[in-house]
Amino acid sequence: MNLQQAGQALRARTVSSVELTRDSLQRITQVDSKLKAFITVMAESAEAQAREADARFAAGTDLGPLQGIPVAVKDVFCTAGVRTTCGSKLFADYVPEQDSAVVERLRSAGAVLLGKTNMHELAYGVTSSNPHYGAVRNPWDCDRVAGGSSGGSGSAVARALPSFSEIERAIAASVVTWPDAPWSIPPWPGSIMMVPSTGFCCAHALFAANMKILATKKLLKQRYNFFLFIYSSRI
Repeated sequence: MNLQQAGQALRARTVSSVELTRDSLQRITQVDSKLKAFITVMAESAEAQAREADARFAAGTDLGPLQGIPVAVKDVFCTAGVRTTCGSKLFADYVPEQDSAVVERLRSAGAVLLGKTNMHELAYGVTSSNPHYGAVRNPWDCDRVAGGSSGGSGSAVARALPSFSEIERAIAASVVTWPDAPWSIPPWPGSIMMVPSTGFCCAHALFAANMKILATKKLLKQRYNFFLFIYSSRI
């Protein structure tokens, strides 16, 4: 199923958020020792969030299209109580007290946070060959690089670690720029003015994201417009 179908199944109660989350976590366990797509997996809290999402569905509460959907975030976004390394030893023990604005809005939308994806150190490079948390590998050919700086996000997308069968599965909430080339994944054209940067540790990456050509805008519109609304909404 794709992401929209998963949302419909959750609301029809033919699948639960707990089932989707456990499936994604199982896939991570099976393949990530080789891919190194994740720096931190938040299995226990993810299952707790999934149970909360199922309880909301049962109570008739719906926070929107991401409710109950497993996602992952690049380890450049601050997560309250969970270390945020920026892919560097400099921040190996950094545990933020607050979520970044993007993570806060994902939580408010009812998304289930699986973990933090690997990246090029300090988001300053294009290979994601991280010397501290493992070199991210290309799932189509593990002898090849994963691109960067969002290599872990790209690898997770391509290998369907948040387990959906189409491109929508790859909302590993990162501004996917160079990694879209190795995966043939439509990139996310970031915008400093639209998407808040509060709690984003490597601000220079936002400028790189802003350089995306507008030719992808039409392609992205149908698939990503509700994510952009959630990220940019001033709620």
